[in-house]
Amino acid sequence: MKLSEISTDRGMDIIAEAVPAIERMVESEAINGFYKKYAKRSLTKALAIKASIELVPQLVKSNKEDVLIIIAAFTGKKLAAVKAQPFMDSFNELKSIFDDPEFMR
Repeated sequence: MKLSEISTDRGMDIIAEAVPAIERMVESEAINGFYKKYAKRSLTKALAIKASIELVPQLVKSNKEDVLIIIAAFTGKKLAAVKAQPFMDSFNELKSIFDDPEFMR
């Protein structure tokens, strides 16, 4: 699913479902630790990649349920269905959202 293909009505549902989970992630210890470590540094591309590789596992571990809620919101699936589906299905669904040129426009 691409963001450019989502109706406004569905987009409002996604916002209502995903924003509370995103807020919990932003307030997480993983993000706070990341910010403390990297806030005062100039991020080169290499450092940004290293920092992201460090952050993602911590964020997923501390906020796994929130990540799953966000996937469910964007795909229109029930949380239980997302939890039960093969990992690569979830990965590819997220990838298709972020690969949409409209996402970064």
